[in-house]
Amino acid sequence: MARLRERPSAPTMGASPAALERAVLGSEIRFEPALTFFAPAALERGDDGLLVADVLRYNTSGNVSALADSDGFVELGRDHDCFPAGTVVRVFRWL
Repeated sequence: MARLRERPSAPTMGASPAALERAVLGSEIRFEPALTFFAPAALERGDDGLLVADVLRYNTSGNVSALADSDGFVELGRDHDCFPAGTVVRVFRWL
C-alpha cells in the first residue's frame, strides 16, 4: 500500500517551525498571570516594512467578536508580564 504524503499548509508551505512568521508589537501589552497568552491581533506592514501586530482588546475568552477583526493571534510568553511596543512575537495567521 502506498503511503500518502501530507501536503504542507498554505501559511508555512513546509517551512521549519523556526522560520514561522514574526511581528513586532504595536503597543505595550501587560498580562500578569504566569501563563502563555495567545492574543487576537490585527496585522499590518509599517512604513519600514516590518509586520506590526496590534493586539485587540476583548472582555473574556468567550467574547469571539474580537476575532472578527483579527488576522490571527500572537504568542506572548509566560516569562514576562510586560511586553513593550517593538517586542518581537510569534504570529499565527488564521489563513
